[in-house]
Amino acid sequence: MTDQYARLLTLAKLEHELALQGDFEAMERLDAERRQIVAGLPAKPPADVKPVLVEMARIQAQTTRVLSEARAEAAREMGEVERAGETARSYGRQATQRGGTFSAAA
Repeated sequence: MTDQYARLLTLAKLEHELALQGDFEAMERLDAERRQIVAGLPAKPPADVKPVLVEMARIQAQTTRVLSEARAEAAREMGEVERAGETARSYGRQATQRGGTFSAAA
């Protein structure tokens, strides 16, 4: 039984490393394994695995922070793409309103 908790701790560490690398697909594969292990665990863990659970919780908090930062960065980048697209559309509307096109020579 404690081998399963040790494997969960290993998975938590691997997941954290993958989060730092931005390898979200590999994280999904780990999640499937973790869910399978957790499904076979008792509702109340044995007392002797408490240190492992505490360490897993600490690592998970770090991973959650990394993922939150990655999500915020992705949102920022998407906002920049949207602003650039709106700028390009604006140039297109101005050229259309004037009945012509714009040129680098102008």
